[in-house]
Amino acid sequence: MIIQTDIGQITLGFRDNALICEFGNHAIDKEPTKMLVKQIEDYFAGEKKSTFEAKFPTGSTFTHKCWEACRTIPFGA
Repeated sequence: MIIQTDIGQITLGFRDNALICEFGNHAIDKEPTKMLVKQIEDYFAGEKKSTFEAKFPTGSTFTHKCWEACRTIPFGA
């Protein structure tokens, strides 16, 4: 699923049973749930969300550190 944001297109979905949320148009195997889409849209609209339905995607230690750093960005920023 492609979500349009002020900072560009984001692909949201699952590939190989792992969540992907990446800039641009990417292939996915499974669509995200409506709840997750709503949470992501609310995030970009600046509405505070303390949790998301999905866990962090799989990845290296560096990738997880990047995801943790992203959590410090204010909602909607």
